[in-house]
Amino acid sequence: MLKYNQGRFEIGRLSFAVPDGMYLTTALDIELTVGLTLLSEDKRIRLTVGLNGIAECAKESIESIFDEADRCRMLGTVTKLSLHSLVGYGVLYETEAALHAEACLDTPAIDGACTLTVWTCTEKAYGKDTAARMQALHTEVLNSIRMA
Repeated sequence: MLKYNQGRFEIGRLSFAVPDGMYLTTALDIELTVGLTLLSEDKRIRLTVGLNGIAECAKESIESIFDEADRCRMLGTVTKLSLHSLVGYGVLYETEAALHAEACLDTPAIDGACTLTVWTCTEKAYGKDTAARMQALHTEVLNSIRMA
């Protein structure tokens, strides 16, 4: 369960802020134990934040994206992340019609989950400006993550 407190969402000992102007939707885009999905004001960017209940570490979560044959193509390399006391991995990738940014961070077990996932997506047809905004929103949420 998520708790909203002083402008931040809390999941156990983790908290994060949501960029202004985002719409909250009840439909999660990816399988999570607990989380939320947001849409940009123009509905072109989806951002999902939550805990993954699968018992795998952040690196395994990122690597599993590319297990599905040729469906996903990595853009660049997997990057190691260190945010406050959390460590994880991030990657930018594409599917046939969309661009994605995903980061998975190893967390202390919260509600049986062990990874915090931040995932953003936009359709390629929306162009480079929307792709740049998607990456900026992704980075903004990642930088807002705090451990209590």
